[in-house]
Amino acid sequence: MRNDPEPSKPFAAVVIVRPRTDHGWTIRPFRPEDAGHLSKIYRAAVRTLATRSYNFDQIAAWLSIAPESKDIAAIYEAGRTALVCESNGMPIGFSDHDAAGHIRFLYCHPDHARRGVAGGLLKALETSAQNARISSLTSEASETALPVFTWHGFRMVERREFVVSGVTLHNYAVEKRLLPISPTASRKDPLS
Repeated sequence: MRNDPEPSKPFAAVVIVRPRTDHGWTIRPFRPEDAGHLSKIYRAAVRTLATRSYNFDQIAAWLSIAPESKDIAAIYEAGRTALVCESNGMPIGFSDHDAAGHIRFLYCHPDHARRGVAGGLLKALETSAQNARISSLTSEASETALPVFTWHGFRMVERREFVVSGVTLHNYAVEKRLLPISPTASRKDPLS
């Protein structure tokens, strides 16, 4: 693991959720027109949800590296598996993984926190990764996001401190080993 994150690899901000069967949302692949909504979700999550674990200066520093819509579009159009959770046709959360299983973003709009969105996204990512024969998922989880990752079977590898815009922040390297899918087993599409 790297000791200091690149500013281009922000960490996830979500809260503990428990999946429900009556969630009223769906998970689908990213579409280019989602990028503006996802940038707003990122900012809203940091401004609202992360305040439980980070002070004003830390939030400001974190927001200084928030991706613009063009950044999200470029990142997701470069080949990452990118998923969007939507309710009533509007994005309410998003996540992704690369070919090695690294999750760059896991964000949920504050109005939809604690409703299973982050957990649903993590489950869909896990299925996607297994179908791609990826052996583990990794991420850098914020203090706010750590409980949702651990609830869904990730283990905390290490606490990491780093400086953004002159302010010390911390997050946690997390990892989940995935069970291989038997070649004879039917593979469930994570978006079905």
